[in-house]
Amino acid sequence: MIFRKRKAISSNKEDISDYNDANSLIRKKNRLETQSQMRIGTLLLMLVITLIGVACLYYSSYFPSTNFNYLALNSIAASLMTTGILSFLYEAALRKNFLKTNKLIYEEVLDETLPSSLKNMRDNGLIDVYENFNITKFANDIVKLENQEIRILNIYISGIEHLTSSLKNAVHEKNCTVKIILLDPTAEATILARSKSLDNFVTPEQFVEKINTNIHIFREIYKELKALNSNHLNEKLQVRVHNSFVVAPLFGYANSFIVGHYLAKQYSTASSMIKVGGTTKPLYKQFSKHFDIEWVNATPVNLDVA
Repeated sequence: MIFRKRKAISSNKEDISDYNDANSLIRKKNRLETQSQMRIGTLLLMLVITLIGVACLYYSSYFPSTNFNYLALNSIAASLMTTGILSFLYEAALRKNFLKTNKLIYEEVLDETLPSSLKNMRDNGLIDVYENFNITKFANDIVKLENQEIRILNIYISGIEHLTSSLKNAVHEKNCTVKIILLDPTAEATILARSKSLDNFVTPEQFVEKINTNIHIFREIYKELKALNSNHLNEKLQVRVHNSFVVAPLFGYANSFIVGHYLAKQYSTASSMIKVGGTTKPLYKQFSKHFDIEWVNATPVNLDVA
């Protein structure tokens, strides 16, 4: 196999961190911590070996130059000092470049062997496909986030009771920002259209009730966080309602989105979902832009009520 020169790897190649979801964030954090501890341990070991070599060299001076102990200690000192110094220099200066080179070779091999369809999915930011939306897993992923933005766009959040604890923890303990867009309960035409697409299995009145219940729950969350004196609460927990065309449910967190569909005779969270990620990838940028547009046009909900 011939390795061709990659074009502008350093400037155009997207960092793998752009694919971070909650699980990969925690794995990356743990991996970096482990690598840092191992590197410090290796550097200390090399330093100790070098110092032992210096000590051997020092004690050899107590023996005549023709003495066996002198020769043995000098030999040991030379070996230990050479090993320690070279290993220290490699670990401190060269190891990072060595691993980076290996990573680029691996990426080159991957590009050469991946089918074109998989390359297209990767290049456009498609990460995974799910049979349905698992809100419990989503809640568990949120718990692992720190200093991230959580964005949800839906008619209403089904199973919201599974999210309340995670959202409170994300805002109060993990310094996350939560932005929620729900359908305006007064958007009668949109609600009626969605109800008909479900064969009225969920009536318009039930839709309104579920949306209002969501809003009530978020007000309760806000109330509890306020009692805990959470900082910048008005910015960190926001809910808005929109009455524009309903496109797709979005569950965004940590530079990724789980995206569903409003299909006929199917609940959005019970149908297939795709996961997209990578802040420079086309799919992620499109859904992120859609959320941001809806957010600007949506009406803020006052959560700070008695």
